[in-house]
Amino acid sequence: MSKYRCSICGHIYDDKQEKIKFEELPDDWVCPLCGAPKSLFQKVEQDFPEVFDDTPSNAIKISKDNPSIVRLVDKCINCGICTQTCVIREGMSFNENSDLCVACGQCIQTCPVKALIPKQEYNLFLKAKAEGKICIAYTSPAVRVALGDAFGKEYG
Repeated sequence: MSKYRCSICGHIYDDKQEKIKFEELPDDWVCPLCGAPKSLFQKVEQDFPEVFDDTPSNAIKISKDNPSIVRLVDKCINCGICTQTCVIREGMSFNENSDLCVACGQCIQTCPVKALIPKQEYNLFLKAKAEGKICIAYTSPAVRVALGDAFGKEYG
């Protein structure tokens, strides 16, 4: 079993964990975190730390299992804008043990160095759908307006 690392975001694809060998993935497969193509993955000869380790002191805490947001620690400049965005725009309050996130994505929008990115796990959806599983999706209220419009429905 082998591991492969995305050269864009650092995501590790582990054959053993995924139960599908990297080489057997379709050519149009993309990184579930940043959407980079399969060709931008490199075989890992040693274990790398996950990209989620070591949250900078001023940055908002994002847990490893956050369903929506990923921090690219190597890009983070520890400016604290993400934390301030969460406090001011979303009214959140934090203590040093808090990793509460409502997955609104506002921190992604305000990060000046693109150190926060949305998780893209649509490959999991496609796999589940291909296996005949029932899939349910939900959207944020802001997206619902645009979705209705995109499908020719009444505004809002």
